[in-house]
Amino acid sequence: MSTNTQFAPSHAKDASTAIRILSAIASGVVLFFFILLALSVALNIVYAGKAFPGIRMAGIDLSGMDAAQIESQLQPLLRYENEGQVNLQFEDHIWAMSPAQLGYRIDLQENVAAAMAVGRNGAPWDRLGDQIQSLRGGFELQPRISIEGNQLYAQLAAIALQINREAIEAELKIEGLTASGQDGQIGYALNTEQSAILASALMLQRESATLPLS
Repeated sequence: MSTNTQFAPSHAKDASTAIRILSAIASGVVLFFFILLALSVALNIVYAGKAFPGIRMAGIDLSGMDAAQIESQLQPLLRYENEGQVNLQFEDHIWAMSPAQLGYRIDLQENVAAAMAVGRNGAPWDRLGDQIQSLRGGFELQPRISIEGNQLYAQLAAIALQINREAIEAELKIEGLTASGQDGQIGYALNTEQSAILASALMLQRESATLPLS
């Protein structure tokens, strides 16, 4: 009497287990992306025509606001243009100017568009990433500001005409028993490029201050 025992190859069982694991992982990934897609669709429906949650600009919360509400909320940003003060100082002379006089400009419509664009621009995965970030921690946007260089340089050139001076060497003349002389003078030329950079940096921070000219 003989007995025959057959064993199923172990690698067949391992392959079956691996397939089940991979299938579960794939299903989980598909489900995860489906949930994200559903979340994105829901956000776009709820916030249609409005800024996504967590959107702030210059510390102003714009969450859930439409374009008109955002423009109203950003009105305080306009004050600096005319109410801010940049004092340009050279020795004892001070030229008090508003940022507007130095070419500072802020376009509210452009900033409204920037707030509304978060989560709506770029590739689909970029939009989805921004929408998730808006829910997690939000976005702190910096106002979009422009400085008209020609106007800034024109103001600095006008000041340069008042303060630039040629160097004069001291001179002493003796004619017989008479002596005459001329005091020397240290030359100075305003560095308009450096001054423009410093003034621009100050205004981009929307600060009022006294700026020594160099």
